[in-house]
Amino acid sequence: MKLAKHSLFKVLIISSLVIALTGCDAIMGLLGNEPELDGPKYPSVEIADYGDGSATLHYGDEKTLTVTASVTDGGSLSYQWYKGTANNPDKASAISGETSASYKITAPSEEVEKTYYWCKVTNSKNGKTESAWTYAYDITVSNIITFGGDSIDENITWNSKYTYYVKDWVVVKASLTIPKGTVVKFKNDAYMETEGSGLIIVNGSVTDEKKEYVYFTSYLDHSVGIIIPEFADSLATAGKGDWSGVRINATNASKIEYAVFRYSNVALSLNNEKINTVENCIFIDNKSNNIVDKPSAALEIKGDANESIVKNNIFYNNDWPLKVSANYTVDTLNIFHNPEDENIKNVHQAIVMEAGKTIEKKNISWNVTELPYYATDSDWIYVKGHTLSIGDNVVVKFNSGMYLEIEDTGNLELGTNSILTCWKDNEHGEDIWAGEDVGDVEWGDWEGVRMNSYDPKVYDNPINTDKTRVWYNNRENYGETNPTE
Repeated sequence: MKLAKHSLFKVLIISSLVIALTGCDAIMGLLGNEPELDGPKYPSVEIADYGDGSATLHYGDEKTLTVTASVTDGGSLSYQWYKGTANNPDKASAISGETSASYKITAPSEEVEKTYYWCKVTNSKNGKTESAWTYAYDITVSNIITFGGDSIDENITWNSKYTYYVKDWVVVKASLTIPKGTVVKFKNDAYMETEGSGLIIVNGSVTDEKKEYVYFTSYLDHSVGIIIPEFADSLATAGKGDWSGVRINATNASKIEYAVFRYSNVALSLNNEKINTVENCIFIDNKSNNIVDKPSAALEIKGDANESIVKNNIFYNNDWPLKVSANYTVDTLNIFHNPEDENIKNVHQAIVMEAGKTIEKKNISWNVTELPYYATDSDWIYVKGHTLSIGDNVVVKFNSGMYLEIEDTGNLELGTNSILTCWKDNEHGEDIWAGEDVGDVEWGDWEGVRMNSYDPKVYDNPINTDKTRVWYNNRENYGETNPTE
């Protein structure tokens, strides 16, 4: 019995231990099946004013991206902005310190690759997190300011860090200042002009250390400024006549210094009555019409602009370099060749003069000796009440049928070795027609010099009958026979 009791006691002890252990497991089981605390949900996120998800900024521009995010589980939201150069958030880098719902982007002063931005919004709750990304927003820094049929109505100074692109036209009705180093590019037939009280001030600069011209050039000119993206891969190259020039029409004077005008058709025309200034500029590779009696030129100074100051300019590789009124004195400080190679000149090496003008407001001098003057567009030039001085070694060529008339109150001074001749004459001065077939030169191609003080024989005067300096005039006007050779 003792053994049995002992065995039973042992069994009871083991049974109690099993029960006890089973009870602990049950308790542990109850604890393990207790409902877990709710985890966070994914936040709803988007960038406010997303639009098409992109923007183009220029130097100094700012763009603020703002995230709108929400959750319905009472979680806590946090933010982190990222950026990258590929449209892939896995390759993006966190932007240090940018942990608010908004991020302000300031465009740098130089062009950069297109940059993508995201915001990662994290919902935190009960020690757990869930995150959601916004769609990408891409920013392009272009630094190209585009005009496509626009008017400048308030005073403004442009920024040389930009390239200005005129796709159609821009009318300047206020003060436009263009600082040194600025590049302005024009699309086909595009132009700039002043109207009303508008004026243009161009402040290029050239020193021994640095040349900072202002450039007015073609949209296909990749040598200066920023390449217009839509033409970056174009096989077309910049050429003469790509754009239509700058026109000064306003009631205020414009001042243009150290500018380069290239690839235009009449690159600059001064049309108003004010004293405009064009100094230290370069006119190169500009196109002109080639009409015999009305050619245009890279720079044109109309009759109303005769008080303008135009000096120290360089002209080469243009069709025709300069066109002025016959009552304008061209400054002899202008040069008509490439200063680095005097053999590089203009196609038609002549100063075109609009005839049909009366010299009656002030004395006028024709003193440029580097190339001939070519009088066109009418049949006469009158000198009345003032003096026309034609300097030493100057060549003046007249279009067919033209005459130079010195009225009773006028005076003509003809310098040593100066020549008055016809437009076809290649023996004196440059071949202004560059080898084009304009027919043979003949005596009588122009009428000659008339002096009213010799009336009625206005052509029978010492200048017109000077056979050393007056060529191919109509000698029959003063009773001689025109030579046959």
